[in-house]
Amino acid sequence: FETEQLLRLLEGVTGSLIVSGDFNDEPAGSAYKLMLTKFDDAWLQSKAKGTGFSFPADKPVKRIDYIFCRTSDRIRVKKAWIVNTLASDHLPVMAEVEIR
Repeated sequence: FETEQLLRLLEGVTGSLIVSGDFNDEPAGSAYKLMLTKFDDAWLQSKAKGTGFSFPADKPVKRIDYIFCRTSDRIRVKKAWIVNTLASDHLPVMAEVEIR
């Protein structure tokens, strides 16, 4: 339900759009799949190595944190990676993007 609301809210946003955060949903889940109707997953688009697991930070076993780039925009994800730190209960997901 929250993902549907988010997508409706973002419909009127002009310019290049990147959405990131903890979606509390793994790639097989409905929220993730709904995001893919309008956005690309930066991790997949970059062909990053590894699982992308970011939770929990001390022993990551889940991929629930994402960077999404709107598919209709001219955004190219050059690379994506996970930062190994215990500064939070999640590991940071990072991406280098190029807006064309």
